[in-house]
Formats: sequence, C-alpha cells, structure tokens
Amino acid sequence: MAVNNGIASASTIWDALDAATRARTAFTLGFLSTAGIDGQPHVRAVILREADADAGTVFFSTHVLSAKVGEIDQNPLVAITFYDADADVQLRLEGRAELVTDERIRRTAWDSFGAGTKQLFASPLSPGSPLPQADAAAGGDSSANSNDDEAAYARFAWVAVHVNNIDAIDLSADEHLRYRFTRVGNGWDATRVVP
Repeated sequence: MAVNNGIASASTIWDALDAATRARTAFTLGFLSTAGIDGQPHVRAVILREADADAGTVFFSTHVLSAKVGEIDQNPLVAITFYDADADVQLRLEGRAELVTDERIRRTAWDSFGAGTKQLFASPLSPGSPLPQADAAAGGDSSANSNDDEAAYARFAWVAVHVNNIDAIDLSADEHLRYRFTRVGNGWDATRVVP
C-alpha cells in the first residue's frame, strides 16, 4: 500500500483492498473476528476474495459447516484486520456479515475458484472436527469426494461484509498517522484520530 498519508484517503484504502483480490499482497490475508456461540471472541485467517468500493463491501468464502457461519448467524457484527508489515500499515474493517444467498452471485464466485480452492469444500465433515482414526493415520479425509463439484458447491458459503467503519493506522514514520472512516450514504467521512 502506498503510504505517505495514503491512509488518509478511503479510495486509496479500497484500491489496496481491491489489488489484494487480484494478486497476493499483504492485504490478501485478513483476520476475521466474531463473537463465538460460546461467548468467547474467535479470530481466524480468511482470504479476501473481492472488494467492492462502491458498495463498501468485502467478500470471503468459507465452508458452510464452519463455526464462523453459526457465529455470523447469531451475531453478524464482525471485524477484519489486515496488516502490511513492509509498509507498517494496519487496516481494521468493522461491519455486518451476511451469507450471500443469491445463486447467481454464489455461482459466479464459485466459478472463479481454481481446483485447489474448490477441493477445500469436498469434505462433508465440519472444519475442525476430528478425522476418523484411519484418515488421521493416513493424513487425509476419505469422505472428501474430489469429483463431485456440485456437492462441494453446496458446502460453499460466500460471505459479504458490509463495512461501516475503517480504522487505518500507519506506523512507518516517527509520527504515526491514524484515520477513522465512517460509512455515510455512498461515501466515507474521514477523521484523523490519535494513534
């Protein structure tokens, strides 16, 4: 991400997020925070798949049986944090997550994935559940059918996060810069805040 006051502009931030969906950048991998069903905070890595600046929305995929889907159903308020270690810039996006149900949008996202990504949805088992003992010993999941694209698609969840706030901080210079952006209508109000 371009620094030198680059975080003072919402459009620069959205350009950096969009770039992270087209090629691997520091902002390709974000850390999604949800409120767990158990009441505890849960944070896990997600791949930023799409960033729509006009709508103020970012997208990621997950397995429909993953814990985060239930957590989002229970409480859709989430945060995603991105960090660029080279530029020393952190972005925190806060918003409301929802599972996309429009089949046309889901199918378009699914069709953009390579075989390796689609394989992540081949297992009918919930992510994080124990593998059957024979599979664990063999190092795989025998229940995953890599030839059944439609079954894998049925386990694919496309998640939209409608961003309400962005907190951006640039730690690269002696004087740290921090801005808070709040979604207002179709744009963003920017306020410089104490780092």
